[in-house]
Amino acid sequence: MRPPLSILKATVGITAILAFPFVSSVRADDADPRLRVLDCVGQVSAYRDETEESARLRIDQHVDDGDRIITGPKSEAILRLKNRLYLHLAPNTRLSISRLRFDESKGLTFRVTLLEGKMVAQMDQIPNYPFEIYAGDVLCRAHGTLVEVVKRGDQVRIYSHQGAFVVSSRGHTEIAKKGQVVSCTAGKFKDKSSISIEDEADLTEWRDHLHDIRTGHPHGRP
Repeated sequence: MRPPLSILKATVGITAILAFPFVSSVRADDADPRLRVLDCVGQVSAYRDETEESARLRIDQHVDDGDRIITGPKSEAILRLKNRLYLHLAPNTRLSISRLRFDESKGLTFRVTLLEGKMVAQMDQIPNYPFEIYAGDVLCRAHGTLVEVVKRGDQVRIYSHQGAFVVSSRGHTEIAKKGQVVSCTAGKFKDKSSISIEDEADLTEWRDHLHDIRTGHPHGRP
């Protein structure tokens, strides 16, 4: 026997009420993007822009617009921007999240500043939003899916592993295509070369590490 129409209407109404918070939370997540710590080894700390305090970072914590992340010797961190990209911070790296915001009309804007050290950015797909990496006077805009940026003092190197990346500095622009390295010193372009076998080997370690994380074994252990 079918239930009375009044009961069906009430059931539909309750279902809609229960579903409404879920829809709202999804929209809130899109409008409030944050980076989650997927993996963290050694001494990794974050300077919080809101509290002006420094604290040790741990797995599943979040970092946000204005925060600064620092990895110590023999330390590293992997950050995740949900459904968009991974950031890997090597030992002795200082990275500032310059801008991580969502605007209803402009969408997502993501900008980081590499103050010192090495980082790898791996995108889920070619970004349909502005993703920029600053390193000294050098600006790298993502038009690919895998890039490595190294800054040691006034020397900056951009490694394009997948896709192309537009590199600008002091009014001059170069395009780093797949397999190329663009080098700058004190904001001036020096040369463009091919990625070496040794650099490819380092990237293989990163890919293996990421695979372990995706399969639930962040340190390569079953």
